[in-house]
Amino acid sequence: MDLRRSKRIPKPKTIWEAKGAPSAASDPKVTKNTARTEQRTALKPIATGPLPKALEIDENQLPELPDYEPPLFLQFQRSKSLATGLSQLDTFQRLLTPAIIDRIVESTNSYAKKARNTDFDEEEDLEFLSRPWKPVHSTDTWRYIGCLLYMGYHRLSKHEEHWSESGYLGAFLSLKRYEQIHRYFTLRERTTAP
Repeated sequence: MDLRRSKRIPKPKTIWEAKGAPSAASDPKVTKNTARTEQRTALKPIATGPLPKALEIDENQLPELPDYEPPLFLQFQRSKSLATGLSQLDTFQRLLTPAIIDRIVESTNSYAKKARNTDFDEEEDLEFLSRPWKPVHSTDTWRYIGCLLYMGYHRLSKHEEHWSESGYLGAFLSLKRYEQIHRYFTLRERTTAP
């Protein structure tokens, strides 16, 4: 059995410049809203006259400007690093000064006090409230930040694994204390900067 395909006769291609704008009379598919699709003509250059000659300015007619010296003279020199000769801990403590740590301690304690005074209905929140809250001190904050940095560098699937038997962080901060601090840790005082 011989299957033959019918050969289609292609329509002659028209160049877009030669094709006029469709009208409702010539094309039944065109509706009355053809004003949006009308073909626009290209911009034509506008003939202009000769360009005017450049203005000639006599330098003798200009007023003299006073000599100007900037009030500040900048001299660039290589500066010494402020961290030269410091240990890694001292360098890090230059970024987080004791004043910043004290602010974090005040903000965290204030937020914990305010959050624990609200009414809770869920059993999970009651479990957290059953743990007594001890106010955070600067040593707790340093240990918490150290735990965050360590966990960021040594990634495990769950953060609790850092406190397992093979974990390293249990010697510095207990898991329950870490979770308490993590729950209420904040960098701003919510009463003065809401």
